[in-house]
Amino acid sequence: MLISVATRKGGVGKTSIGIGLAVCAAVIDNKSVLLVDADAQQSALYWDRLRSCEKPVTIALPSPRLHEALTTLSQPYDVTIIDCGGGDTGIMRSAILACGKNIVRPEGGIVVVPAKPSQIDIWGLGDTIDIVNAARSITAIEGRILLNQICRGTKTVQSALDAIGELDMPLLQSRLHDRVAHKVAIEHGQGVVETDPKSKAATEMIALWNELKNIHQTMVAEVSA
Repeated sequence: MLISVATRKGGVGKTSIGIGLAVCAAVIDNKSVLLVDADAQQSALYWDRLRSCEKPVTIALPSPRLHEALTTLSQPYDVTIIDCGGGDTGIMRSAILACGKNIVRPEGGIVVVPAKPSQIDIWGLGDTIDIVNAARSITAIEGRILLNQICRGTKTVQSALDAIGELDMPLLQSRLHDRVAHKVAIEHGQGVVETDPKSKAATEMIALWNELKNIHQTMVAEVSA
């Protein structure tokens, strides 16, 4: 299974999502997991240095030839998750291309595009979706929008949903709220499912992980048919 967390916009929680999913796969499902830090800031790598657990394996690979390197590097692992940096870079384009069918895995991977729930943020997704569509001229790629950092008590979600309806990419049912638990977990080198397994933050992250697994199962079934 391969997931790229990617968008041109910075500050939307890509690293927290990538780490959260990697820990879900490694700790809850006991999968072998490779977390690829493709961000020049190397935030996931710094998180890994705080971590006492050996899982997931975390490496830095901010390369515009990332999709080529992963054909070998990802093979020993059940799950590979790529944390991309912001901006339209060759690295991000490579991470998106890695999710194409028969590029790294026969069934391909899933590009998760996080966005804050505001019309301005949703409108800004157009450039990222254009990059995904450009890669689709080479190979089929699954992409999903994820609403992240939702603030409780606001009415912006419906406006965001209306704006997403105009975009050429489906929306994940799972949503992540803006919760302090994510920041606390990262500061301790953990995922939210480890620091407080019964918290709302952990419940939301597990739901996201399960939804992505279901999508992946469908992708595998289509290749096997």
